[in-house]
Amino acid sequence: MREDQFDAAFRTLAPRVYAYARRHIDLAECKDVVAETFLIAWRRLGEVPEQPLP
Repeated sequence: MREDQFDAAFRTLAPRVYAYARRHIDLAECKDVVAETFLIAWRRLGEVPEQPLP
């Protein structure tokens, strides 16, 4: 996955990750879960599949 693909994935998938987190944890922690999810994806950019799913 390239940086431009990462940006597009973040814009597309962050709301879905947030919605998933919202169903499972407290509202106050949802933004942190989204941030951590995408931080890990950024660090492992070469391992993220072309069509990532939240």
